[in-house]
Amino acid sequence: MVQVMSSADASLRRRNTGSLLVLAAVFALAGFQLLRGPDDSLAGQEAFANVAKVPRMRKKRYRVKVVLLKDDPRLGLKGDVVDVRGGFYRNHLYPDGVVERMDSRIIQKIEEEKESKRRAKQELLNDAMQKKMKIEDSGMFVFKKKAREGSNRIYGSLTAIAVAEEVAKATGIAVRPVSVSLPKVDQAGEYTATIEITEDIYANIKVKVVPEGGGGGDSEDS
Repeated sequence: MVQVMSSADASLRRRNTGSLLVLAAVFALAGFQLLRGPDDSLAGQEAFANVAKVPRMRKKRYRVKVVLLKDDPRLGLKGDVVDVRGGFYRNHLYPDGVVERMDSRIIQKIEEEKESKRRAKQELLNDAMQKKMKIEDSGMFVFKKKAREGSNRIYGSLTAIAVAEEVAKATGIAVRPVSVSLPKVDQAGEYTATIEITEDIYANIKVKVVPEGGGGGDSEDS
């Protein structure tokens, strides 16, 4: 009697398990069809795709406020404060010495450098103006040249080297021959010459050539 009941119970359990599996399959199919929509509609496909889709987190890019340590054609002039991408700052600008992170220390350093350069430039300007005044206040520079007999034409010509040496001797200021602009001087008379002291400052001087005396000679015009 016990063995008969055990066999019946086992058969019942198998039937119940089979029924549960069938129901699970039906529900799964129904859910899948619901997500897909009727007749594979676009709405059903989108719903199914949205269930499977995993949202992606967008990486936020950070930016850095920096101070330019030198002129840069992409960003601006030295001392400018600009906003740059963090990666650009970390991988290029900072390693290349173009920028530093903005803070009061670096701003003060740059302002001090600007002021130092301004003072140096002003000192050079003042020095150049003093040289200009000293040269121009020296009056006429006279040169004696041997002249041809019966003519104001001189042998040779007055050179920039001779003018530079004479100005340096009279003023104590070193003058480079290449800084002297002189017209062609091949006869006695007065001339105007200029001496470049800086790119923007010139001294104007008067040059006078007087005959040293008459007489010929074998020299030829230069």
